[in-house]
Amino acid sequence: MATKQLRGVFSFTATPTRDDGATIDLDRLRPHLDWQIENGVHGIAVLGSTGSNGSFTEKEREELIKTTGKHVNCRVSVMAGTGALTTEEAVRMARTLCG
Repeated sequence: MATKQLRGVFSFTATPTRDDGATIDLDRLRPHLDWQIENGVHGIAVLGSTGSNGSFTEKEREELIKTTGKHVNCRVSVMAGTGALTTEEAVRMARTLCG
């Protein structure tokens, strides 16, 4: 496995939700990611300290991580919060971004 040294400014982005405040709004996420990249961040972190990691199901978080990775498409580095109540779930979530 290759390693990459992380440098520069990383944005710990908030997770946009629909008007119900509970459903992740992936349509608003994509332009938000683009805006951050266009404004010079070197990396983006989702589901971090401001990303409401504990507010969404594993399936919702997996969809957010996959959407972010696909949309960013290696333009900048991506980190994803994979914290979970069990080690098994945390490993699954980490593998979502990597494979």
